[in-house]
Amino acid sequence: MSNTQPGTRADVAAELARVCELMSLADGDEALADEIAGVLMACKRGRPLPDPRQMARQLRSGVPNASSVSVGEYLTWWVTHRNIDEHTRIGYASHVRVHLDPHLGHLPLARLNSAHIEAMFATITGRNRQILEDRASADPARAGAATATRLTTPATIARVRATLRKALNDAMAKHRLIDFNPAVYAELPAYDPPRVRVWTERAIAQWKAGGMVPSEVMVWTPEQAGAFLDHAQRHDPALYPMFLLIMLGGPRRGEVVGVRTDQIDFDDKTATFSHQLTEHGYQPVYKKVKTRSGDRVIFLDSATFNDLRAYWELRESWRIAAGARWPRTVTVLTPVPGGYTPIQVDLFFRQPDGRAWHPSSVTDRFQRDAAAAGLPPIRLHDGRHSAATYMKAAGADLLDMRKKLGHASVTVTGDIYPASLDEIDRMIAERTAALIPRNRPAGPRTDAGPTGPDSPRAVPPATDPTQRTKDQVTAQEEAGSPTDSPTPRPPATGTAGAVPWPRPGRRRDRYPRDVR
Repeated sequence: MSNTQPGTRADVAAELARVCELMSLADGDEALADEIAGVLMACKRGRPLPDPRQMARQLRSGVPNASSVSVGEYLTWWVTHRNIDEHTRIGYASHVRVHLDPHLGHLPLARLNSAHIEAMFATITGRNRQILEDRASADPARAGAATATRLTTPATIARVRATLRKALNDAMAKHRLIDFNPAVYAELPAYDPPRVRVWTERAIAQWKAGGMVPSEVMVWTPEQAGAFLDHAQRHDPALYPMFLLIMLGGPRRGEVVGVRTDQIDFDDKTATFSHQLTEHGYQPVYKKVKTRSGDRVIFLDSATFNDLRAYWELRESWRIAAGARWPRTVTVLTPVPGGYTPIQVDLFFRQPDGRAWHPSSVTDRFQRDAAAAGLPPIRLHDGRHSAATYMKAAGADLLDMRKKLGHASVTVTGDIYPASLDEIDRMIAERTAALIPRNRPAGPRTDAGPTGPDSPRAVPPATDPTQRTKDQVTAQEEAGSPTDSPTPRPPATGTAGAVPWPRPGRRRDRYPRDVR
């Protein structure tokens, strides 16, 4: 049983006492006794035996083989035993399966450190770099294979790190398997979420020339959105009202697909979003919206109200044509503890045969309609960003936008969702400048711009003193020298017809008091 080099009788007795103390932690449980014995047998010669208090803490964690568990075993157990939404569990499981287990799974959990985590992300970044190099290769086969290979985006890297950090936080605080969280101290490049950009004429020209998209999140101008909705109304009437709601009201895809018939109120002209038809993997699932703030009522404008009523009449014509084959409700799955159960729901938006729309089919049709309309590409979710942009341009404040979009925080609404339209920014710039009263010198003014000769800025005095007008001389004498430029050098004396350069008056407030 000795784990160290032969020593005194007292050393041997102390080690045997520790072995007995460790085995007593099983308290008659044969499975725990076998686990403790396995740990003891795995101890290498010359290494100290486990600390009984730490071993007791690990045994109480509830994690199988906690004393010798690897990172992969723990992460797999952690994903399986968490009481979370199934969609979130699928995301966690994907991060573990694709990234964390292949790179870190073989390591003992107790020995995981920040260097291991940084090495994993360095490998992922290196793979991305290799994929980009292969895509630029002159070899068609190599370039084609790389094109079909997906990059690990910075957003995915940030989410993988968040998954690992949460798992290790639980290992430290809840299960007491480790003493600190190495994911917190791993240094990674800061992730800057993509900014919302507008498809301006210049951006469209660059996209057509080389396929360059300015940002991952793009929105249409109001004119482009109107062209898309006009096209969808003529060529895709079954989905046009969904796209209209998203572009003007800002619901998420799952919320608009999952809205029920009783939630479209034709009397009050409102739409209520309390549930969503989303995907767990590819399986449509009907469940409550994410947050309390997502359960909301939005008011419909008159044109949208009329279009929804027209869609209802179209849906009724489908129902009459189908006769008994038209289902009064559709069967959808809803999550329950331990799995799913089927329920019957009367969804407002239906396919012509009465079936529910699959969320992915709605996305595919949106992309197809946008391409057919000759518009630059945006995602269906970017229609929600577009709605925020149009609300901002219409004068809505952040609280109104947060309420309509269903955000939990005004910060998300203000920092992430809306973009700025050029016309609105120009108008704000003009209105801001108009708030400051000015007494500008009279003279010819055009719209040549701030750098043109007829700029709306004050006309500067002529550089040749002999050509300055009397009004310019008077204005210069009254104003003195500008505070942000040195005093001009006077012209040489004795020049014929020269006008004496005005001596600038002393200004006591020219510089701050602390630098005088």
